Amino acid sequence: MHISIGDRAGFHPQEGSPELPAAVRFLPLPVSSPELNPIESLWDPVKRRLANAVWETLETIEAAISEV
Repeated sequence: MHISIGDRAGFHPQEGSPELPAAVRFLPLPVSSPELNPIESLWDPVKRRLANAVWETLETIEAAISEV
């Protein structure tokens, strides 16, 4: 059995979803609990740098992400 932990974003599969294989269980984090998901603190600076910009190529956005 495999357990996947994630936030409750609408695009994540929910427990019992036919998208999940029988051997996979999905354990959602509690609502509004960024402290339980350490990656959340890394996204704010990235979002501030990337938001509201037009990126001409994949390489330019990848370079911007690397800079952050």
